[in-house]
Amino acid sequence: MKPIMVVTAPVGTRSGYGAHSRDVCRSLIELDKYDVRIWPVRWGNTPQNALSEQNPHDVPIIQRLLKTPEVERQPEFHVHIVVPNEFQPLGKKNIGMTAGMETSIPLPQWVDATNRMDETIFTSKFSEHHFRVAEFDVEEKPGVVVKMNKPSSVLFEGVDTDVYKPVTKFSDEVNEVFSNVDENFGFLFVGHWLQGGLGQDRKDVGMLVKTFMETFNASQNVGLILKTSG
Repeated sequence: MKPIMVVTAPVGTRSGYGAHSRDVCRSLIELDKYDVRIWPVRWGNTPQNALSEQNPHDVPIIQRLLKTPEVERQPEFHVHIVVPNEFQPLGKKNIGMTAGMETSIPLPQWVDATNRMDETIFTSKFSEHHFRVAEFDVEEKPGVVVKMNKPSSVLFEGVDTDVYKPVTKFSDEVNEVFSNVDENFGFLFVGHWLQGGLGQDRKDVGMLVKTFMETFNASQNVGLILKTSG
């Protein structure tokens, strides 16, 4: 009998965490060492339509989706793929997986939350390092320091070579976009341009455009191509 592994993650969402969750779940299923059960959770207001029964890569995930988070016994492993403040230790062994924060000073609550898990796996050396070295004094408790006390590691991120590969022919959509580019050199940005003024949108796309405009002028023949949504 294989040990039960419950994966709690936004596996059905069209989000960065959703894509990461699907990659992790596929790898765990293919490993064939655990009885993988998947509890799909929301990710804000992100659409829950990323999984398709027409996609053979999605079917093994769909087959393991739980209708409720309960299983017949305490799982041997619980893998929680969320932001750290949501980490919950539900298994005999608990692993948190997170991208952390895009800053060098993480929130004290997020650092402290990693101690609920037996190990936290980050998606970058940057996040893991800054969580690991962060220390915060607790004002109402003199002498108490909030820091990361549990083990941490970084997951090597691979690439799907069925999708990302050299090509000799571009799609009509790509050709149409590049037909409008006159510059000899270009930067390409792909991502969400969300709500907020300059310096306030979540991915700071507005500041990206501002920085580009201040760095290059028309005579330098450098272009910026934005593929955004949101």
